[in-house]
Amino acid sequence: MLTHSGSLAGIVASKTPSDPSTPPRRAAPLPPDERRRALVDAAIPLIADHGAAVTTKQLADAAGVSEGTIFNVFDDKSALIDAVVDAVTDPEATRQAIADIDAALSFPDQLIVATTLLQRRTRDVWRLLSKLVEQRPTKRGPMSEDPALVELMSAHRDELAVEPEDAARTLQALVLALSHPMITPHAMTPEVIVHRFLHGCANPEESA
Repeated sequence: MLTHSGSLAGIVASKTPSDPSTPPRRAAPLPPDERRRALVDAAIPLIADHGAAVTTKQLADAAGVSEGTIFNVFDDKSALIDAVVDAVTDPEATRQAIADIDAALSFPDQLIVATTLLQRRTRDVWRLLSKLVEQRPTKRGPMSEDPALVELMSAHRDELAVEPEDAARTLQALVLALSHPMITPHAMTPEVIVHRFLHGCANPEESA
Protein backbone atom coordinates (compact mmCIF):
# COMPACT_ATOMS: atom_id res chain seq x y z
CA MET A 1 0.00 0.00 0.00
CA LEU A 2 2.32 1.91 0.13
CA THR A 3 4.34 5.27 0.04
CA HIS A 4 7.67 3.82 1.08
CA SER A 5 8.56 2.58 -2.39
CA GLY A 6 7.81 6.02 -3.84
CA SER A 7 10.86 7.48 -2.10
CA LEU A 8 13.25 4.89 -3.53
CA ALA A 9 14.58 7.24 -6.20
CA GLY A 10 15.83 9.60 -3.54
CA ILE A 11 17.58 6.80 -1.67
CA VAL A 12 19.52 5.04 -4.37
CA ALA A 13 22.88 6.70 -4.86
CA SER A 14 23.89 7.60 -8.40
CA LYS A 15 26.49 5.45 -10.18
CA THR A 16 28.72 6.07 -13.18
CA PRO A 17 27.86 3.33 -15.69
CA SER A 18 30.22 4.68 -18.35
CA ASP A 19 33.27 3.88 -16.21
CA PRO A 20 33.05 0.43 -14.58
CA SER A 21 36.26 1.13 -12.63
CA THR A 22 34.54 3.93 -10.73
CA PRO A 23 33.14 2.60 -7.44
CA PRO A 24 29.49 3.36 -6.61
CA ARG A 25 28.97 6.65 -4.84
CA ARG A 26 27.90 5.78 -1.33
CA ALA A 27 25.06 7.50 0.47
CA ALA A 28 25.87 10.38 2.79
CA PRO A 29 25.97 9.64 6.54
CA LEU A 30 22.56 9.72 8.19
CA PRO A 31 21.33 9.46 11.79
CA PRO A 32 20.47 5.84 12.69
CA ASP A 33 16.67 6.33 12.50
CA GLU A 34 16.90 7.98 9.08
CA ARG A 35 19.30 5.31 7.87
CA ARG A 36 16.86 2.60 9.01
CA ARG A 37 14.01 4.26 7.09
CA ALA A 38 16.21 4.67 3.99
CA LEU A 39 17.23 1.00 4.08
CA VAL A 40 13.63 -0.12 4.55
CA ASP A 41 12.47 2.04 1.64
CA ALA A 42 15.19 0.65 -0.61
CA ALA A 43 14.48 -2.92 0.49
CA ILE A 44 10.72 -2.92 -0.12
CA PRO A 45 10.75 -3.46 -3.92
CA LEU A 46 13.61 -5.97 -3.70
CA ILE A 47 11.89 -8.11 -1.07
CA ALA A 48 8.62 -7.85 -3.00
CA ASP A 49 10.48 -9.30 -6.01
CA HIS A 50 12.81 -11.81 -4.34
CA GLY A 51 11.38 -12.51 -0.90
CA ALA A 52 13.78 -13.66 1.79
CA ALA A 53 16.20 -14.85 -0.92
CA VAL A 54 17.34 -11.27 -1.50
CA THR A 55 21.02 -10.84 -0.61
CA THR A 56 22.55 -8.18 1.62
CA LYS A 57 24.66 -7.13 -1.35
CA GLN A 58 21.51 -6.46 -3.40
CA LEU A 59 20.04 -4.52 -0.49
CA ALA A 60 23.20 -2.51 0.01
CA ASP A 61 23.54 -1.70 -3.70
CA ALA A 62 19.91 -0.55 -3.89
CA ALA A 63 20.42 1.79 -0.94
CA GLY A 64 23.83 3.00 -2.12
CA VAL A 65 25.62 1.84 1.04
CA SER A 66 28.09 -0.85 2.06
CA GLU A 67 26.85 -4.14 3.47
CA GLY A 68 28.43 -3.17 6.75
CA THR A 69 26.14 -0.15 6.97
CA ILE A 70 23.13 -2.48 7.05
CA PHE A 71 24.52 -4.27 10.08
CA ASN A 72 25.21 -0.97 11.82
CA VAL A 73 21.46 -0.42 12.19
CA PHE A 74 19.99 -3.95 11.87
CA ASP A 75 21.15 -7.06 13.70
CA ASP A 76 20.87 -9.16 10.55
CA LYS A 77 18.99 -9.49 7.26
CA SER A 78 16.04 -11.06 9.04
CA ALA A 79 15.66 -7.95 11.20
CA LEU A 80 15.60 -5.78 8.08
CA ILE A 81 12.95 -8.00 6.50
CA ASP A 82 10.88 -7.74 9.69
CA ALA A 83 11.15 -3.94 9.49
CA VAL A 84 10.01 -4.02 5.85
CA VAL A 85 6.98 -6.16 6.72
CA ASP A 86 6.11 -3.78 9.56
CA ALA A 87 6.39 -0.77 7.25
CA VAL A 88 4.29 -2.23 4.44
CA THR A 89 1.56 -3.60 6.72
CA ASP A 90 1.40 -0.46 8.88
CA PRO A 91 -2.00 1.11 8.05
CA GLU A 92 -1.14 4.56 9.37
CA ALA A 93 -0.05 6.13 6.05
CA THR A 94 -3.27 4.98 4.36
CA ARG A 95 -5.35 6.16 7.30
CA GLN A 96 -3.74 9.59 7.17
CA ALA A 97 -4.27 9.82 3.42
CA ILE A 98 -7.97 8.98 3.87
CA ALA A 99 -8.24 11.55 6.65
CA ASP A 100 -6.75 14.15 4.28
CA ILE A 101 -9.31 13.59 1.48
CA ASP A 102 -10.83 16.89 0.40
CA ALA A 103 -14.13 17.27 2.24
CA ALA A 104 -15.38 19.54 -0.56
CA LEU A 105 -15.63 16.52 -2.88
CA SER A 106 -18.96 14.75 -3.24
CA PHE A 107 -19.49 11.65 -1.11
CA PRO A 108 -19.05 9.26 -4.09
CA ASP A 109 -15.86 11.06 -5.15
CA GLN A 110 -14.48 10.88 -1.62
CA LEU A 111 -15.24 7.17 -1.62
CA ILE A 112 -13.45 6.70 -4.95
CA VAL A 113 -10.31 8.36 -3.54
CA ALA A 114 -10.54 6.25 -0.37
CA THR A 115 -11.06 3.09 -2.42
CA THR A 116 -8.03 3.90 -4.58
CA LEU A 117 -5.92 4.20 -1.42
CA LEU A 118 -7.29 0.95 0.02
CA GLN A 119 -6.69 -0.88 -3.27
CA ARG A 120 -3.10 0.31 -3.41
CA ARG A 121 -2.50 -0.89 0.14
CA THR A 122 -4.10 -4.27 -0.67
CA ARG A 123 -1.84 -4.74 -3.69
CA ASP A 124 1.33 -3.66 -1.86
CA VAL A 125 0.70 -5.88 1.16
CA TRP A 126 -0.23 -8.90 -0.96
CA ARG A 127 2.77 -8.50 -3.28
CA LEU A 128 5.19 -8.45 -0.35
CA LEU A 129 3.64 -11.10 1.87
CA SER A 130 3.02 -13.52 -0.99
CA LYS A 131 6.80 -13.71 -1.44
CA LEU A 132 7.42 -14.31 2.25
CA VAL A 133 4.46 -16.38 3.40
CA GLU A 134 6.02 -19.80 2.72
CA GLN A 135 9.22 -19.00 4.61
CA ARG A 136 7.85 -16.55 7.15
CA PRO A 137 4.20 -17.24 8.09
CA THR A 138 2.46 -14.12 9.35
CA LYS A 139 -0.19 -13.91 12.01
CA ARG A 140 -3.21 -11.94 10.83
CA GLY A 141 -6.16 -10.96 12.96
CA PRO A 142 -9.69 -10.19 11.77
CA MET A 143 -10.13 -7.03 9.73
CA SER A 144 -11.20 -4.01 11.74
CA GLU A 145 -12.76 -0.78 10.54
CA ASP A 146 -10.32 1.89 9.42
CA PRO A 147 -10.91 4.85 11.80
CA ALA A 148 -10.37 7.43 9.05
CA LEU A 149 -12.86 5.65 6.80
CA VAL A 150 -15.38 5.48 9.64
CA GLU A 151 -14.97 9.22 10.10
CA LEU A 152 -15.54 9.79 6.38
CA MET A 153 -18.70 7.68 6.55
CA SER A 154 -19.87 9.51 9.68
CA ALA A 155 -19.67 12.82 7.84
CA HIS A 156 -22.26 11.41 5.41
CA ARG A 157 -24.37 9.52 7.93
CA ASP A 158 -27.63 10.78 6.43
CA GLU A 159 -26.69 9.21 3.06
CA LEU A 160 -26.21 5.75 4.58
CA ALA A 161 -28.72 3.05 5.47
CA VAL A 162 -26.32 1.45 7.98
CA GLU A 163 -24.05 2.65 10.75
CA PRO A 164 -20.75 4.27 9.64
CA GLU A 165 -18.75 1.39 11.15
CA ASP A 166 -20.75 -1.14 9.11
CA ALA A 167 -20.35 0.95 5.97
CA ALA A 168 -16.58 1.23 6.46
CA ARG A 169 -16.25 -2.52 7.05
CA THR A 170 -18.37 -3.27 3.97
CA LEU A 171 -16.31 -1.03 1.70
CA GLN A 172 -13.06 -2.50 3.00
CA ALA A 173 -14.39 -6.02 2.39
CA LEU A 174 -15.44 -5.09 -1.15
CA VAL A 175 -12.04 -3.60 -1.90
CA LEU A 176 -10.37 -6.80 -0.74
CA ALA A 177 -12.79 -9.11 -2.56
CA LEU A 178 -12.68 -7.14 -5.82
CA SER A 179 -8.95 -6.33 -5.82
CA HIS A 180 -6.99 -9.20 -4.29
CA PRO A 181 -5.18 -11.22 -6.98
CA MET A 182 -5.99 -14.46 -5.16
CA ILE A 183 -9.72 -13.69 -5.25
CA THR A 184 -10.33 -12.03 -8.61
CA PRO A 185 -8.30 -12.34 -11.83
CA HIS A 186 -8.95 -8.71 -12.73
CA ALA A 187 -9.20 -5.99 -10.12
CA MET A 188 -12.24 -3.74 -10.40
CA THR A 189 -11.68 -0.02 -10.75
CA PRO A 190 -12.33 2.20 -7.72
CA GLU A 191 -15.32 3.69 -9.55
CA VAL A 192 -16.90 0.26 -10.07
CA ILE A 193 -16.26 -0.76 -6.47
CA VAL A 194 -17.86 2.44 -5.15
CA HIS A 195 -20.87 2.00 -7.46
CA ARG A 196 -21.24 -1.58 -6.22
CA PHE A 197 -20.97 -0.34 -2.63
CA LEU A 198 -23.53 2.43 -3.06
CA HIS A 199 -26.01 0.68 -5.38
CA GLY A 200 -25.43 -3.08 -5.04
CA CYS A 201 -25.95 -5.56 -7.86
CA ALA A 202 -29.68 -5.17 -8.38
CA ASN A 203 -31.10 -3.98 -11.68
CA PRO A 204 -32.66 -0.63 -10.76
CA GLU A 205 -35.48 -1.17 -13.26
CA GLU A 206 -36.34 -4.55 -11.77
CA SER A 207 -36.18 -3.32 -8.17
CA ALA A 208 -38.26 -0.19 -8.82
